Amino acid sequence: MSAWSFEAYIGIPLAAVVLFLLLSDISFLQKFACKLSNLSLTVGNYGISLSLAMVSIAFTLFFSQWMTLRDLDSMKDAQLSDLTTVELQDRDRNEVSIGDGFTHSGISSFLMKAWRAERNWWISLFSLTLWLMVWRSATWVQGLLDEEQKNQQKGESGLTGDLKMKEKTEGAPVTAASQKKSASSKTTSEVDMTNMKK
Repeated sequence: MSAWSFEAYIGIPLAAVVLFLLLSDISFLQKFACKLSNLSLTVGNYGISLSLAMVSIAFTLFFSQWMTLRDLDSMKDAQLSDLTTVELQDRDRNEVSIGDGFTHSGISSFLMKAWRAERNWWISLFSLTLWLMVWRSATWVQGLLDEEQKNQQKGESGLTGDLKMKEKTEGAPVTAASQKKSASSKTTSEVDMTNMKK
């Protein structure tokens, strides 16, 4: 399996699935995605997370294709400066020499290499972008999950804790002091409304 097959058939789909799980807002799926992206790959005495390893691989492939494209561009500028792609395609498909030792099949080979390098550049850029998003999203979601777990241990649970507090206050018995407070707030708001009308 080549690096590009690995990237196209394993790296990108895996990143898309993990990113989808991280952004799903379902806690057990987010926990699974965080564990998957933080899965430790050990090489010798060194350990690295899956997401960071895939970012490194994608960056290496991206950089190598960028260098290849740069070399192909300089080669094109040097040897094919006066011929456009349309002119090259309009020529006969025979082995006709087109200046500077290039034959038509050589030009076709050059264009094929350029197309492949551009395709691989876009694949590697897409993979790099996805894995960077997975890496950062996993860190962010893990922090949110840790915070939620701390709040649950304290007896608060984020939004559901706020709703429970509201239910408790709504279900609390009505006292004379709370009635006076609500009556005074009503009269204050009525006075404000009459002042606004004037």
